[in-house]
Amino acid sequence: MKEKPEQQKLKFNPLYGAVGFLFVMVVALNFGYPITLSIGPLGLILFLTGYALMFVIGVLVTSDDRNSLIRTSFAALAWMVASVLATIFPGNVFLSVLQFMAFIPCLLLIIGALFGFIFNAQMVDGRVLITAITIYILLGSLFTPLYGMIELLSPHSFIDNGLGQPVQWQQLIYYSMITLTTVGYGDIIPVNAWARTLAALEGMTGVLYIAVLMGRLVGIYRQEK
Repeated sequence: MKEKPEQQKLKFNPLYGAVGFLFVMVVALNFGYPITLSIGPLGLILFLTGYALMFVIGVLVTSDDRNSLIRTSFAALAWMVASVLATIFPGNVFLSVLQFMAFIPCLLLIIGALFGFIFNAQMVDGRVLITAITIYILLGSLFTPLYGMIELLSPHSFIDNGLGQPVQWQQLIYYSMITLTTVGYGDIIPVNAWARTLAALEGMTGVLYIAVLMGRLVGIYRQEK
């Protein structure tokens, strides 16, 4: 017999809604990555381990029923398996692309759940604001693997204007954040047509997100009144 919706709710998930834990992990990973540059191959392993932990926390924080828990857990597990294989067989383009591809569904599920929390909120409080900031940073994370796939499939799609060399994965994190905020220093240049198109799309996403978010927050504030 199929359970009623109220029966499908998780009976015990103490981390559900505790977005502060996810926020800390997201900030640490997306702005602490320079540490990986000084410790060689161990840096990548450390970074991937951190992201695995972030996904675990993301699954628990955003899953309020069995279906969402299963979907997000499956997506996170798929990425972890792909990451392990890509680490075991470095230089394998197929596995590296697979790793990037597996990264995207998990992030989309987490971002979607966080969006739902904001749009269902009845008042603007600390959790809503932290959730909004977390989504913004995760949007930058979402574009990073897309840039990575373009660079893998079409080498030299991005050029470091200062060094005149192809970019590394750490630089793509930086490039994505700078593009999302529309700062555009010009130190990393997309030279491939698809890379340029994706960069333009990310810039528009960053601007539109702020506009939509402000509209929603104002709407919630008016409801409070």
